[in-house]
Amino acid sequence: MAAARVHVLYVESAEDQRGIDGARVPGLHLRVPGLGPTLCGTCGSVADSWRGRLDNFQCTLRMCCAEGQLFRPCVSQVALISPRAALNYSLPELGAWMHASGRKRPNEALLIGAALREADPALPAVHDGVTYAELRPDPDAMWEWVSLWAQAVRDSAAGRVVPVLLDAKAPPLAPSAAAGALATAIGARARPISDLLFILGGPSGIPSRWQQPLLAAVGAPIRVALRGGLAHSAPALLELLLLHERHELLPLLLDREVLGPAQLKRWHKMEREVHHAWLRALGVHAQDSQPAARPSEALPGTRRRDPFEDLLQAHQAVVARMREDGPEATEAAAPAKTKRMRRT
Repeated sequence: MAAARVHVLYVESAEDQRGIDGARVPGLHLRVPGLGPTLCGTCGSVADSWRGRLDNFQCTLRMCCAEGQLFRPCVSQVALISPRAALNYSLPELGAWMHASGRKRPNEALLIGAALREADPALPAVHDGVTYAELRPDPDAMWEWVSLWAQAVRDSAAGRVVPVLLDAKAPPLAPSAAAGALATAIGARARPISDLLFILGGPSGIPSRWQQPLLAAVGAPIRVALRGGLAHSAPALLELLLLHERHELLPLLLDREVLGPAQLKRWHKMEREVHHAWLRALGVHAQDSQPAARPSEALPGTRRRDPFEDLLQAHQAVVARMREDGPEATEAAAPAKTKRMRRT
């Protein structure tokens, strides 16, 4: 499968902000002193980056960096949506500007500073690839922006766009050599996936009241979880990107599209059954193996057999039988016992 482009939508409630009267003022505030981060005019550093949880967002965005280059080639853009404001980072454009200006790595001052410069007309916007949109304090304004953003992704896509939503209650993604094989065999869609839309929440997650308008804006997503359970957005995004770069994510998503939850569970069980049958055919299954007596030393002038070579020969025999017999080989493999490997 060809690598699909990745678009990241970071959803931040930013409900930790309070006005001078003590009332909560949720949302991303880049133009209101005391409610958002500020840019130092002397050194260019960012103060109060925790406001609006932009500290967590910039850390998440930096997971898109790559060794030996500025950003991962597969990531097209990272967007932040929040009450009152939205940000969008086009990583190819930002990376080209950084390369031309001699910037080696995107740090907090660069990423948050670019947003502050875009938001304040009095400051020169020296960065390329970063856009800011101030939203009216109407809840619908967020989802109108997301809907337009998602539609632009679909309009530029060469194939299908698949939204992927992290959900701790969904089955975890477990890479497998057989991923995607059954889905393709029983009728996967012919049109390939060209773009992936990752949907992540900030430290507080995505509020339940936002679920319905969010999905109406981006379309029905594939819900997935990651091994290890609930994680912050930065390591979660990194795990998804690594799965994608290892060409393991698209086959897993294809299985989720075609197979129902019960079918997917049964398919994973079938994989485990084949694995156990293979181990039993080699005589090394943990439930069957018995400790063997240590063999005596080899006679002078003779060479002691390598037990791993015995195991390798047994494996090759099992594989040859499966290729020859086809689907019936799984039944034949389980009772076929080879001589147990002796310990040396």
